[in-house]
Amino acid sequence: MAYYFQGIERFQFFGLNPNETACVIIYLLCVLWIVEKSNKNIKLLFLSWAVEIILLYFLVRTMSRGGVVAVVIVATMSGLVCRRGIVAGKSISENRLLKWGNHLPPFNKGWKLSSLCKIVPYARNLNRRNLLNGIMACPIWRVLLVMLYPGIWGRMSPAYMTGDASVGNRLTLWRGAVKLYSGAIWEGWGWANTGHGYVNWMQSNSDKTEYNGLVNSFLQIGVAFGGVVLALVMAFLILGLFHSHALTQTKHHMIGSLCLMWTATWIISSFFSSMMRSSLLVVPVAISIPLSLILLKPKFKHILMSLGFAAACSLGLYITGLILTDNSQLKIVKTNGVIHICNAMGSADKNCVFYADACALGEKYGKEVRRFIETKNISNCYVIDNVKIAPTSKPSMAAKTVFVLSGDAVSAVDIDKIQSNTILLYPLSEAMPPVKTENIKQIIFPEIDPLKYIFLWQNQSFWTPKIQLIPYDKPFETTWADYITDI
Repeated sequence: MAYYFQGIERFQFFGLNPNETACVIIYLLCVLWIVEKSNKNIKLLFLSWAVEIILLYFLVRTMSRGGVVAVVIVATMSGLVCRRGIVAGKSISENRLLKWGNHLPPFNKGWKLSSLCKIVPYARNLNRRNLLNGIMACPIWRVLLVMLYPGIWGRMSPAYMTGDASVGNRLTLWRGAVKLYSGAIWEGWGWANTGHGYVNWMQSNSDKTEYNGLVNSFLQIGVAFGGVVLALVMAFLILGLFHSHALTQTKHHMIGSLCLMWTATWIISSFFSSMMRSSLLVVPVAISIPLSLILLKPKFKHILMSLGFAAACSLGLYITGLILTDNSQLKIVKTNGVIHICNAMGSADKNCVFYADACALGEKYGKEVRRFIETKNISNCYVIDNVKIAPTSKPSMAAKTVFVLSGDAVSAVDIDKIQSNTILLYPLSEAMPPVKTENIKQIIFPEIDPLKYIFLWQNQSFWTPKIQLIPYDKPFETTWADYITDI
């Protein structure tokens, strides 16, 4: 899929979108910056500088706002963390722009505020050698120069971002994703059901935007697998981030710097997009963190601190979801594979068990289920999309309960055991119920049934009075709720 900005196609490769492409390019830039710092040949130095400019050009051609934020932070980190810089000669010496007097760079333990007083004296003594040393040691200056590309600033201008649908859609998506996360914090919704779950249970009926994921790696993991897995992943990343920084203070400082920048790149990029769709995105950070932990054994207190911070973030996200849910009419919780929808405005004597089959109701059946709950004033609805869950094991309800079975659930569920009013939505089966039970109040079909199952039911006079046809000019997937009357 191609992406455009003002008629200009944004750069992407290997099937990645522009944001993911930007992340891969930053990985390559990190390697190049490490090579520059260990290069003793001035000709190769300028060659690597030229390659860097080319990579930065393709980076800004992606017009990725998240990529710009990530590369600026990582480039600054590259200059501050590394203690050695390249000079315009055949040897490597201390970088006077990054090490003033006897004080270490700001990220190092020995740095003091008095170091700032050394800036002016050293700036006065700058010569061509020291200036090139500083420029080569900290790539942030080259990054900022190349960032003058007009396309990227056009996408980052406040006037454009205010009306940019991708910004508004992201915020709306993330808000719904946080509520999904709080509704299934222990078991999650499943990796393939993150975007699908948002569209079904959180997206407004008027919004037609399609989502395959949640456009954020952390929300994607949390919603898919639950809060415990999210906390463990975050703890792993936090431990790797700070441990890589500690590794920069050892003889493995070059490896530590690369591990630190790769990890930081993935973390920052993950806030703006999901960075797990390709091995090109995951492998660098998956290598960096274990390598840093192998080269420098972590301390137990650091592990505890990482776990504590990650648990606090996971819990904070859960509480945020609860706060957002309090303002909603429908509260959605998933437990043991059953989705419980509580309608704050519903009638206490109306409850429903709904067996949903996407083959009959469409992939976005959740939107119509929510509309069905609201329009029929149902207080509690238990949605089951797995027919293996027996209807007799439904949660106990003191009030009247209505069963709605759709698609293949009609034949998979033993209808004779249901002692409540039952409604059948587009039964996709040739098998008839073994008993002509009076509990079945309605059988709803689209008037145009491409599978011809409707004729199997119409040929039996017992079922004919119960059949309700939805006119061909009304889409079955978005109108079936209007034709349910016996509830």
